[in-house]
Amino acid sequence: MYKELAKACLGLGLIFSVPLAGCQESKRNSNETEARKDWETVCIGRLLLSLPQSTHFAEGTLQSDAIYTFQGIANTKAWGEVNIGDTSLSETFPTSNSNLKVVMDSGKADLRPAEYHKRAIENAKEDVAEWRKLAAAAKSPEAALQNQEILAEKEVLLKTLIYRSQVTGVATTIEKSEFAIRTTGDRYSVGYWDSMDQRIRTFQGPLINLSPENPEAAARELRRWQAVYRSRLPTEIPATPGFCTSFGFIAESNGPTAEAQAKVAFRLKKHPNLLFFLSMKPSTAKGSFSILDLPDLAIDKAQLDLIGIKARHGADEIQILGSPGRVYAQEYGPNCASKDDCRPADQAYEIHAETFGQAGRLDRPHLTLYMVAANSDEYKAKRKALPNNPSYNTPERPALKGHVPPPYKVGREIFDQVLSSIRIRPGAVAVDEKQASKK
Repeated sequence: MYKELAKACLGLGLIFSVPLAGCQESKRNSNETEARKDWETVCIGRLLLSLPQSTHFAEGTLQSDAIYTFQGIANTKAWGEVNIGDTSLSETFPTSNSNLKVVMDSGKADLRPAEYHKRAIENAKEDVAEWRKLAAAAKSPEAALQNQEILAEKEVLLKTLIYRSQVTGVATTIEKSEFAIRTTGDRYSVGYWDSMDQRIRTFQGPLINLSPENPEAAARELRRWQAVYRSRLPTEIPATPGFCTSFGFIAESNGPTAEAQAKVAFRLKKHPNLLFFLSMKPSTAKGSFSILDLPDLAIDKAQLDLIGIKARHGADEIQILGSPGRVYAQEYGPNCASKDDCRPADQAYEIHAETFGQAGRLDRPHLTLYMVAANSDEYKAKRKALPNNPSYNTPERPALKGHVPPPYKVGREIFDQVLSSIRIRPGAVAVDEKQASKK
């Protein structure tokens, strides 16, 4: 899983291949009280982190599929994700209200024109009629039973097509800066442009209540989310129970939002080559099971498909949010297929940390922190163009042109300080949940 995720995130040839880790409780507590003056506190999920000032969080594109990215750094699309149960949330980069139509049209992708519905329903009716004949004409009980089963499936499909043709569509909304679409009968895509920070917010998921039987059910979902979600700056720290997204806050006054989880990317403006990825989700670790119960990482044998590893650090056993964790790092040199075939390393080094947390404890989620010191790929511009392969000689990270990652020792110090600063936000969890979490 980690291998595919890292490759999709950065296109930097990076690989998550082993469990990750964290830092000691005593170090975390000391960092909380001795915050550096040039660092700031941000809220992510139900956590607080201390980060260097002017940290840039990845932002969503003008689509409705929760894709986030860094401007000027391609192939980071896999990491922008906020899910609340079966609902996905996207927060776009600042844009004008007029671009809401772009997002709305994307949300309409599952709508079908009336002609499509008509043809599909007519074809389904013909199928049902044909299978009714076959079921009636069956020459054996076995054949009759089989045909009846297929007929039942065809009838369900016909009813579903008729239902969807009647209830899908665009709902009526109050403001021009919002939209609500019932997409496939039992799902919705809703969104609005927020004048406070000029970002578009979209929510997509299954309808909780399928009544009324028309597109207006989607409009009700829009109102439901607008009642609990509000925009905010990453450095604005809420004082009430809830879940922080990169640019918003979901209130949880009635208890924790079902299965809230997020994958957030942020980039340090002081060190633009350092890209962080933070993942948090409810823990599924049972009982006393922890990441340390897994077999030894065998770090000297891991990641044999990576060329150019020049140093490995760890894995070290540590604590993250009171749960056992692991941390390890790797440094890279030139990537050489042979002594005469080398290219610069995609990354100078990468550092991983992870804990499985504890099931049933909102204050102990399954948490992963990953940092890559990405190198500039401007060397590609010197290559000759290859047919049908524009990325071969086109840099995918123009934002890193002329920038060099800090030495590993400096990057590791920054990573450890960020990791050690992670703590539960005071007031993030309702009082009764806090008491329950102590049991």
